[in-house]
Amino acid sequence: MGLSLSAGNLTFSDDNGIGQDNPKILIAPNDSYTFQESVANLKGNETIRVSAVFYADNSEEGDEAVRKNIHEERERQRQKRIKDSKEKN
Repeated sequence: MGLSLSAGNLTFSDDNGIGQDNPKILIAPNDSYTFQESVANLKGNETIRVSAVFYADNSEEGDEAVRKNIHEERERQRQKRIKDSKEKN
């Protein structure tokens, strides 16, 4: 449901859990995925690594700080959706 890549001090995330309460799968099993990020943001010869992965069964792997940041952003966006929904009613 979510994936983060890191290169040097930069982290790029694509996470369906940020914008949805019941997120859809980002990458189906045995499927491929194209990560949309400008190469201008990367330095030459810099290693790109998978820094966090969030699975549909609610398990996760990867760097603790990256996962924590994603959980915090998910919660911020969830609270924003709740607030926006109340304001519309």
